[in-house]
Amino acid sequence: MRKTILTTLIALTVFLGTAAKAQEEKRQLDAHEHGSGTFNIAIEGNEVEIELEVPGMDIVGFEHEASTDEQKATIEKARKLLLDGFSVFTLPAGAGCKITSRKVGVPGHDENNEHKKEEGKAHSEFHAKFGLECAAIEQLNTIAFPYFGNFSRAKELDVSVITEKAQAGFEVTGTSPEIDLGKVIK
Repeated sequence: MRKTILTTLIALTVFLGTAAKAQEEKRQLDAHEHGSGTFNIAIEGNEVEIELEVPGMDIVGFEHEASTDEQKATIEKARKLLLDGFSVFTLPAGAGCKITSRKVGVPGHDENNEHKKEEGKAHSEFHAKFGLECAAIEQLNTIAFPYFGNFSRAKELDVSVITEKAQAGFEVTGTSPEIDLGKVIK
């Protein structure tokens, strides 16, 4: 069942991303939007999978491969902050969620570095994935995003949530950095 929900989330994300990208490309050639990222959540049973994808500009202030010691240090600091997970999102203490797995793809440092080439410009993105187990999943009724305080260039996240019972979409910003999952969880 878990694979079904995760597969559905991935398919939904690809579909919505493709539709949104097609619409955006009608307006401009470069669909890569600074300040805006995606945050996907799949919840099944007591397990939670989270994926974050954001432009490098939002995280470190540049998108090219790090070339100076200062840029490399900036990327390493950002990588450590993202790996923490709870510097990106916080969950209610009553849910008893613990991170069980984490992975952060960092531009310029990964062997499988993914750069989007559009008209000669490299557009690197940070990718983070987290697996969590929650002791009381029914208490997972909100998610807050300290992400905006930790990465000041970030302006918004498009959030997609899928559970066994429902799916929903939200937009969070630095001025409204929390979502209510009450209707999606229960």
